Amino acid sequence: MYVTASRDGNLAIRCLRTATLWKVIPLEKLTQPDMEVMCLKLSLHGYVVVMIRNSSKFFTFVFSINGD
Repeated sequence: MYVTASRDGNLAIRCLRTATLWKVIPLEKLTQPDMEVMCLKLSLHGYVVVMIRNSSKFFTFVFSINGD
């Protein structure tokens, strides 16, 4: 599996072999024009970690692909 982030505010989790969309996680912070994704990771344990920054702050979001 792999994860991507887009300007429309969604994190998309896809199957690596088939590129089939598995899950979409909405993240409204991504739609703000001054936000920049610094780090986007998918762990072996099923967690998505997103680090975003703007000119003055850093934000860290952790999501579980199981919905936690």
